[in-house]
Amino acid sequence: MQFSPIIINRITDQTLSVLGMVFTFIVLFIGGYFIGLLVSSAIKRVFSLKEIENSLVRYGAMTTKLWGSVTHFFALYFKWFITVMILTATGFPLVSELFFFMRDLLGFLVFGLIGLLLGGVLNKLVKEILSSLGVEEWLKKHRIDGAFGGLSLSGILAGITKWYVVLLFVQQGTTILSLSVLSKFISDFVLYIPEAISGLLILLLSLLVARFTSDRIKQRRLRLSEEYALAVESVIVFLGVVMALPILFSDVDVSILTDSFRILVAGISIAVAVAGGLGLKEAVAKKTST
Repeated sequence: MQFSPIIINRITDQTLSVLGMVFTFIVLFIGGYFIGLLVSSAIKRVFSLKEIENSLVRYGAMTTKLWGSVTHFFALYFKWFITVMILTATGFPLVSELFFFMRDLLGFLVFGLIGLLLGGVLNKLVKEILSSLGVEEWLKKHRIDGAFGGLSLSGILAGITKWYVVLLFVQQGTTILSLSVLSKFISDFVLYIPEAISGLLILLLSLLVARFTSDRIKQRRLRLSEEYALAVESVIVFLGVVMALPILFSDVDVSILTDSFRILVAGISIAVAVAGGLGLKEAVAKKTST
């Protein structure tokens, strides 16, 4: 079976065209990868400068280990970003779509990095301000530093500040990626955070007041002082929870808790009255016998 010259020429042209595209792709890939390596090395050198690293650590923006991981990640990312950017010259739609995605993702990552750096700085700043005000020393002096389950008050407030700033920048970054669902979720969450902070502050304040009041009752060493202290501490914490829940969760109905709180207070009042009456009766009996 013989092929006509036209078919042979067409097959030859198509083969040469495919080989040409493959050759072009390989050449562009090697060239792009080489340029990407140069850019990656430059980023590593700049990011690894001791002046930059020491400044970030000094201001609390990053730890040395974390900054090393960030440097490695961005250097690797830019290597492949440059490679794909060079490959867009092939005109392949898939390569172009990959480049545009990587470009938008880079913008998102930059926003996240800025938020992480700024949040770290503010985290350290809040801790230093609270430390200069002597908040932790005051809590230790009054023996209420353990009211937060082993966490420090300055650490809690600084952590809230840090991650709130990070979320603000991440939310802006999601708009670059055109992730409308994720952007709306983070935006709603960011708007909710001030309310959450208000509720958490009420809880923290109730824990502080409860621990402070409980310790003062115990120090008096009265009859049943341990029981009184536990009762008062429980009531104050419960009151804080009742006040904080409507702020933290606007849809929560706290009427059951409010009624329970009233019953609890009434029960404690009766118990205190009975205990006080029995104590008074015992004291009078002792005095009479003497």
